[in-house]
Amino acid sequence: MMRKPNLPLAGLCLCMLFASLSAFAQSGTKTPTNEAIKNAEVMPVMLGCEHEVALEKRKSCTNDAIMSHVIQELKYPESLQDQMFDETVIVEFIVNTKGQVSGAKIIRGSDVFHESALEVIQTLPAFTPGIDQGKAVSVKYALPIRFSRSE
Repeated sequence: MMRKPNLPLAGLCLCMLFASLSAFAQSGTKTPTNEAIKNAEVMPVMLGCEHEVALEKRKSCTNDAIMSHVIQELKYPESLQDQMFDETVIVEFIVNTKGQVSGAKIIRGSDVFHESALEVIQTLPAFTPGIDQGKAVSVKYALPIRFSRSE
């Protein structure tokens, strides 16, 4: 039986993620069209959040939707069911020009959590793509996912 992670800790970690995404921003940098950028003039928006007019509200809605998805779908690895580990895994992924999540890979974290972390990212719903200089662009994200198992 798999248990879901501790929700308050998962929420805190995801909040830290969204605050840190701005730190990765690159502005004013021209990028070849086949490369992902870290900051677009208009960042990708998760479907269901495009009704928000203000860009900050769209960003907030998207962040909340990602957080909700991760909390609902993240599974603690079955192989560790009887053990208690706290681990943060950082997953890098791209929202491509079609609004699909692609290229998910682990950039930090224990191997035992890789499969679960990648699975939750690969099941993210569609986005509207980011826009930069009037064109759809691929945008790169780095998302910390906290696995926590309490007694």
